[in-house]
Amino acid sequence: MELGWLEDFVSLASTGSFSKAADHRNISQSAFSRRIHSLEDWLGTTLVDRHTHPVSLTDAGIQLIATANQVVRTIYQTREDFGYRENARLRAFSIGVADHLAIHFIPSWLPSIQNLLGERKIHLITGLKAGLGFIELLKSQELDFLLAYGGSISSADHDSSIFESFRLGRDELLPVCKTSLRADPAFHFPGVPKKPVPFIGYMPPSAMANLVNHESVEHMGSIYLNTVIETGAVETMKGLVLQGFGMAWIPRRAIQEELRLGLLSELGNKSHRIPFTIELFRNVANTKSDVIILWDKLQAGN
Repeated sequence: MELGWLEDFVSLASTGSFSKAADHRNISQSAFSRRIHSLEDWLGTTLVDRHTHPVSLTDAGIQLIATANQVVRTIYQTREDFGYRENARLRAFSIGVADHLAIHFIPSWLPSIQNLLGERKIHLITGLKAGLGFIELLKSQELDFLLAYGGSISSADHDSSIFESFRLGRDELLPVCKTSLRADPAFHFPGVPKKPVPFIGYMPPSAMANLVNHESVEHMGSIYLNTVIETGAVETMKGLVLQGFGMAWIPRRAIQEELRLGLLSELGNKSHRIPFTIELFRNVANTKSDVIILWDKLQAGN
């Protein structure tokens, strides 16, 4: 039996599709199918029900998947124990990170995982460097991990089955305006039809735009907004609000100091806040041993 057969099976189980799994494994679908057949022949049992869409695992396949995942991890860990670490120690982990998380989350998070990195470096890829194409970079394995908001990978826009994630923290979006403008009739939140509140929104498509969407705002009740500016960056939005251009929903982590100094004030009440999670994502098809090992350690220590 080949280790690659188990990696193929793990990919197939996670995607439910021979074609998608073959793409993730960078081989033709016919070759991929032959490898799954070879694994079944070696085990002497059928692992996949090929008559369902997406394909489903048989009882034997369900029993095998946990073992397959563990075997792959154990083999790579063993290779590291026998000297792979020395060859890989200079390799850098590439982490894509959403803009304000690079400023307001990364500095406190990295020290907590430093002992897991050993001598390896981290390359932080920001939105500017990534051209905002984080999901595609993660899909092509040019990124090892992505640190972003929960819901950043939407099943409506991407095949979310090829990614997995776990939560690192929580935050919430607060509706805020420049404190000196809070008494201004134009900023009387939640506004009225004839006098909507000037609003700075997130430019779609983005995870923040998905959070502050019509559905979430309408769920809060009657709120009347007049969008005057849209931007894709939290820090830019904060600067615009401080200049008095409008109100906006901004992550609490990004405005803690401004709230403390009284430069910004929260509008509305707790029902107008929008909670969200901060998550670490990876591509399940990325079978680089050091990526898998670090992922397991990060998840176990979370």
